[in-house]
Amino acid sequence: MNATAQLQDLAIIYVLDPPGLTRDSIVLLSTIRHVLGDVKVIAYCPSDKVDFLFPYVTEFYDRMGAEIRLMEPTDKFIAPYKQGNKLLACLQERDTEYTLFLDTDTAIVAPFSRADLVTEGTVSVVPEGVQSWGGNPGSWEYVYEKFGLPFPEERVRLVRSNKLSPPYWNAGMIAFPTRSAFAETWFRLATELDADPQVDHKRPWLDQITLPLAIAVSGLQARNVGKEWNLSISHPGHERHHEEFFRNINAIDAKIVHFHQAKFFAGTKFTAIADEAIASNTKFASLSELTAPGDAAAARREEVWGRFGELKKIAQKTPEELAEMHALGQEKNRIKARRNSAEEQAARAPDSIVKPVTAD
Repeated sequence: MNATAQLQDLAIIYVLDPPGLTRDSIVLLSTIRHVLGDVKVIAYCPSDKVDFLFPYVTEFYDRMGAEIRLMEPTDKFIAPYKQGNKLLACLQERDTEYTLFLDTDTAIVAPFSRADLVTEGTVSVVPEGVQSWGGNPGSWEYVYEKFGLPFPEERVRLVRSNKLSPPYWNAGMIAFPTRSAFAETWFRLATELDADPQVDHKRPWLDQITLPLAIAVSGLQARNVGKEWNLSISHPGHERHHEEFFRNINAIDAKIVHFHQAKFFAGTKFTAIADEAIASNTKFASLSELTAPGDAAAARREEVWGRFGELKKIAQKTPEELAEMHALGQEKNRIKARRNSAEEQAARAPDSIVKPVTAD
């Protein structure tokens, strides 16, 4: 049975929130097509970001046979909440029996079937890496009580710290029955918890705090499919840890990797898949070629902000330091203007990124 048949009745969805997530979405979509073939793909774009959907992006999605659907922003959160876009995406109507939601900074690195991932009555999830929320023993008890749920006896082992925790899932990979109550329940609980002043430090983890609660309230069972379905390959960059880190990462037969930033592919066995996917589906020869302009811009932003911060801390500045700080301040303003202006971004956008069609 081919890959497409094995993934029948499954839609892979994610958020395309341009301009920031555009490049990551190109990596994700390229790997989906390279590894899984013609599975249904839907990217949800907030309607207020449509001006950043440049022609090269829509052309690429059209060539890849993937849909871009607009979704209206929500005012249900007490303040803008970027991660809320994933809840909105899951909430949209689809005609497939199952949905696989992925964070946009993920990539498919090995084939799988729908049956490998999700079954009726379950939500497939992977534990979070570390205890980013819920370290206070009273925190989880409160939110379970708030929504009328018994506090679970089950404990899951967090995939990076190895610590035992009440069910705490990473919201970067979730597979669920589309027509279940899960997505609607998740959105409702997240907005209600967001408005509760008794719960501290809930952002940006509001989506993950409410994920196990939403599964339970909607009458489904959490299915822990293991870290190979959402393998984080980011690392702190300490050279003394690299050898052990890469040895452990490269020993895992992952299906989906959570790369966070494209630079973290370097040193992993998954680079080859990413390079093949980019070369097969775009005009670029490799992942590094695709990401080079953005990486250079990001490096310069970091350099400017870092040096400006250093100069700001100097109490008595020399004339040369004052001049440098002034120049850096102007450059900061130019960088901010470019990032916030669709016209500026469009002027710098490529005409096309699709792989040229050659005659046989």
